[in-house]
Amino acid sequence: MVDALKAGPLAAEGHRIVASFDVPEAASRISCPVLLIGATHDPYAYPALARMRAAMPEASVEVIEGGMVPLPDQMPEEFAGAVERFLDRL
Repeated sequence: MVDALKAGPLAAEGHRIVASFDVPEAASRISCPVLLIGATHDPYAYPALARMRAAMPEASVEVIEGGMVPLPDQMPEEFAGAVERFLDRL
């Protein structure tokens, strides 16, 4: 909120810039192990999971049923478990 207030009339510009960034294209250039975590009730990121999977076919994927936008805070055990399983496979 503080950053938005500091930005004044340009506050929405950051959202426009982020929305125009081609994340799947940039992600396709990542060469290290990747974990994609999908929270099924996240209306923003979950719909993009299929595109991210297509961009990074070697990535590990964990889907957490019922998770929402604040997944690490909302379901910390499930989130941490997904990360631990991923790290155990490295």
